[in-house]
Amino acid sequence: MAKITSDLERKLEYVGLEAVAEHLDKIMRSSEGSTLTSIQLLRELVDQYYLDYRNKQFEDNLRLSRLRQQEALMENLKTGNGRVYQDALVGQLSTLEFVEDGHNITVAGESYSGKTYFLRAFCIEACKANIRTLFVDYTDLMDDLIVRKQKSMRSYRQRLRFYANVQFLLIDDFLISKYDDQALDGLYSLIKERRVLNKATMVSTQFGPDEWANVISSDFTTYAKADGIRTRIIEDGFIVEIQRAN
Repeated sequence: MAKITSDLERKLEYVGLEAVAEHLDKIMRSSEGSTLTSIQLLRELVDQYYLDYRNKQFEDNLRLSRLRQQEALMENLKTGNGRVYQDALVGQLSTLEFVEDGHNITVAGESYSGKTYFLRAFCIEACKANIRTLFVDYTDLMDDLIVRKQKSMRSYRQRLRFYANVQFLLIDDFLISKYDDQALDGLYSLIKERRVLNKATMVSTQFGPDEWANVISSDFTTYAKADGIRTRIIEDGFIVEIQRAN
């Protein structure tokens, strides 16, 4: 420790700011340490603490998001490399203002067009922005609700509230599997409650919204629920189409 700041460094370490104490010691041992004004020194230390705090915050958010593959980058969501994006719209959405405003996003495209990568990139960006985020696969989400409902209504309702209250929910491969009318109760309730709470949902799907009523279930009696789900997701929201370049 630098002798002149040793007591301060010990206090920083005591309150759990070891990285800041280490940075202070490094500054005071450098040739620039004695030339810094008090404001400059304070800024150096606060900046270090801020960076450390944001990095830890990001790591915690990413862990809680349950995103397994974490290599996606927002900068890659632009036309090129065999894919065509709506670049202006993607740029607008990259600010994440739609999350604060509670708007939903539907990401549509054929298989291997990059829909999942798109969702991963937005999940990571939201975690950086300290937004409570959850990334789930559609079948995992549905199966979770179905199993909990079969075991305990209390557990089922608690799980519904959990999914409903997440600030930003990303559902990959939306409607990839068909479910019966009873199973769709959970999805309908979830989407309805998220709209009431003004929470943003982003889904990726191979199907355009006009096809959802036909692919959501094999039971024709589910049309009303399917239309309710479709309406609540696309109303006052955005549809992003990703195309594979010829």
